[in-house]
Amino acid sequence: MLHRSHALLVLCVSIPLLGTPRVRAELECAQPLVEKGEVRSGVPLSHRFPFVNRGVDIVEVTDVRPSCGCLAPKLEQRRFQPGESGVLMLEVNTLTQPAGANTWRATIHYKTGGTEHELPLYICARVVTEISVEPPSLAIYTDTSISHEITVIDRRTEPLIVRAVPASSPYVRTHPVSYTHLTLPTILRV
Repeated sequence: MLHRSHALLVLCVSIPLLGTPRVRAELECAQPLVEKGEVRSGVPLSHRFPFVNRGVDIVEVTDVRPSCGCLAPKLEQRRFQPGESGVLMLEVNTLTQPAGANTWRATIHYKTGGTEHELPLYICARVVTEISVEPPSLAIYTDTSISHEITVIDRRTEPLIVRAVPASSPYVRTHPVSYTHLTLPTILRV
């Protein structure tokens, strides 16, 4: 009978140990979503996302994928020991972003123990566009003479004054086509 009670005791102690899942390495960010409020278009917007490896294994960051080309993620370190912290710096080019509410996402892809994981991080802001250029960028490849119109729109109460429209290339000539400033927004076509 003594033998049977020892077996039962060993079995009861073993079941909770077998049922306890092994803690996996995991990156954790205390604030994965940040609200920046109102930001002016063209003004640099950035945020530092601190995170920590809360697991028991080494974490290896395999990639940081931004949701669009306007994001520039910067991560200096790629391997994190258990308990080790890191920081992802996320910079947003607000100049090319539409006016109004915007949400930008960068996802940290990492591997631990052969398993892949993701940590999405978000920046939210309301972009206020005072001056816009349409199109925001222009690339021209040609063997002949062509023309293209660029529109500058100024929504401020005190509009900018255009004194010249210089070109950075000696092969490009510019001149104002029209200039309207009697009502808001002020529009300059080049």
